[in-house]
Amino acid sequence: MSDNLIQAMSDANATRYLNGIGLVILIYDHFLTVDDEIKYVWQTKASFAKRLFLCNRYAVPVVLITVACFMNNFNEIPLINTSTCVKFFTFSSLFSVLSIGIANILVLLMVVNLWERDRRVICLLALGFLVSFFATFSMMVVSVIRLMPGISYLPIVHMCVSTIPVKEIKAVWAAPMLFEVLVLISVCLNACARPRSKDTELARALSRDGIGFFSSLTILRLFNLILTSVARPSLLPVASFFVWAMTTLVLNRAIFNIYKSSTDQLDETSNWTNIPLYIHPSSPTPRNSSVVFDISSKNSPCSEEFELRKLYLNY
Repeated sequence: MSDNLIQAMSDANATRYLNGIGLVILIYDHFLTVDDEIKYVWQTKASFAKRLFLCNRYAVPVVLITVACFMNNFNEIPLINTSTCVKFFTFSSLFSVLSIGIANILVLLMVVNLWERDRRVICLLALGFLVSFFATFSMMVVSVIRLMPGISYLPIVHMCVSTIPVKEIKAVWAAPMLFEVLVLISVCLNACARPRSKDTELARALSRDGIGFFSSLTILRLFNLILTSVARPSLLPVASFFVWAMTTLVLNRAIFNIYKSSTDQLDETSNWTNIPLYIHPSSPTPRNSSVVFDISSKNSPCSEEFELRKLYLNY
């Protein structure tokens, strides 16, 4: 057996196993969070954010399962050949950029609301997102066009492989990183600048999960960028789908935490609304009478919590 063939089989197995790990973790987490999805997402009214989230949550596993079929064609399905490899990996590559763009939009809604919809923040982040997204998408299109002649199905390893080096693929992972670092800094600044009186449970969840999401995403992208910079052409997809799966998982967890924090906080504060509080006997108010204090005013933390929740969840 030649050295090139041994190397091809080794690279194929590395790609197959790492992406398989990502898929298994994503599906396992999907089943773990079904209860949260039913409780916190399906019972809310329809909104832009809800539709985007559910579309991304279910579309990504379906695409990754299909990718797994192309990477593990041990039954030699006739439909999987060089032609279908080119078509499917073109679609999956472009859809992965769109999916991560959806994830960024959902978390951007979170960040914008942390800044109470400040116009300057909205304009800055929207401009950064658009420039980043279109740069990433354009570089992915160029990369796919360059990769097409080198994509083929190898029966010996039972999967599709790439044999052409493409420099533009580095830009696909590098382009969004500056924007993600910008958003991460804005979330950290907001967390430091937010007054204690407005530090509600939902605000803390938005800050915590925003920082966690973009920190994780930046680390994953950096890992992919380093790998594509030093790896052989046959190893280009080794971590791409793994990173996609982990990004989706982190997003799902962040969104569920936001829904859960907002719902739990509202349930807790609603129990204290309009509670009769008895006046001390020394008060001029009659001893056996009670006074009801309305703690649902606009100045109460509950009101702030509701407004912040409404801003994010009702998009």
